[in-house]
Amino acid sequence: MLKARETISEHQNQAVYKIFVIIPYVYFLLILNRWIITPKGLASFGRLWQFYISYSDFGFLRRGLLGTILSKTRINAIITNEYIFAIVFVSIVGCVIAYLLYIFLCKSNFNRVSALAVALSPALLPHFGYAADNFDALAFVIASILILNITNIPVLVVGIAVGILMHEIFMFYVPILLAVLFLENRTSEKDAEGGETGNYRKNLVSAFAILVTCAVAYASLKIFGAKGVDQAEFEALMAGKTPIAMGKNAFWSGYFEIFSTLQENIEFSAEPLSRLLSLSAIKYILAPSLYLLLLLSVIYQWLRNRDILLLLMVVGASLAPLAISVVGADFLRWECMACNAALLAILALARRLQMQIPNPAAYAMIAFFLLAPFGSNPLERPLPVHQMIAEKFIPSLR
Repeated sequence: MLKARETISEHQNQAVYKIFVIIPYVYFLLILNRWIITPKGLASFGRLWQFYISYSDFGFLRRGLLGTILSKTRINAIITNEYIFAIVFVSIVGCVIAYLLYIFLCKSNFNRVSALAVALSPALLPHFGYAADNFDALAFVIASILILNITNIPVLVVGIAVGILMHEIFMFYVPILLAVLFLENRTSEKDAEGGETGNYRKNLVSAFAILVTCAVAYASLKIFGAKGVDQAEFEALMAGKTPIAMGKNAFWSGYFEIFSTLQENIEFSAEPLSRLLSLSAIKYILAPSLYLLLLLSVIYQWLRNRDILLLLMVVGASLAPLAISVVGADFLRWECMACNAALLAILALARRLQMQIPNPAAYAMIAFFLLAPFGSNPLERPLPVHQMIAEKFIPSLR
């Protein structure tokens, strides 16, 4: 009888979890399709060169793996309008994220308040719907799959290589992968005291495989990546592939993102970074910063009396994406990535340690959904949907 009740309760929770992930996915779709009501129309999507660039064009290119796969399989030719294709593609990626989130919630055994708090994160689906013109959603998908398979070395190696070849920012998810692997070690050691066998040696091999794969993938981009490609020739090729998007924004072709050097990226980010360090920037980063601190406070409450070393590793790994600000001007985007790294840590900790988010923190996390989505670029638009609505009804704010 007790087992039957537990089974019924489990099925009920799974049904509720499905509802919880559908809610932000619907909002994600609304934000993604903002082109219907915005003056920019389809161009509001942003850049879409990443869906069309290919190794066949100029050789082994940085950030060219996704476009190569889509081009070789002719998937990106199914829909002739490149903006519509991009929207459909990102819609599917969002559906995958919702499904992965559902799996995480089932494995975490969260109560309903904790599950809703995670599902309604303004840095997850709502943000990916707004900042859809980059690789961030795909990077999160790969990181999620790897955390679900954290002890599977072949999956780790392939996933990390794919992530870095799609975009180097994936390397900033690697610290959270190592922290979760360390979590597996620590809990395995404690389980071993109760009679179970730990996986210390296997996880040490996994950590080594992660680091070697990162080094090899990044080195291959630096050593074998195409260099010296003429900008006019490159843009002429991309204009043929994306005629509707041609010239719609300064980075429409992807030339700067693909061929810029580290020094050029640092110089390009210097002015936005200096503005970020001024007191006037506080009002722009306040909401996502408070949300990130809230997530870190949950991790702190769970680990402060349990494992200080693990606590330091998880917090440090969660903050790692903020370092991208030195070479990338989109600080709000990196804050969202840090929030998502912290959320992955919370989900991994909950699954392994059977923890629940304290109710005050959970309700605060749910309240932040009212601010969704967080912005990306420019810094002055931290709450883009709210600001757009306010500007529509209050002309002086435009």
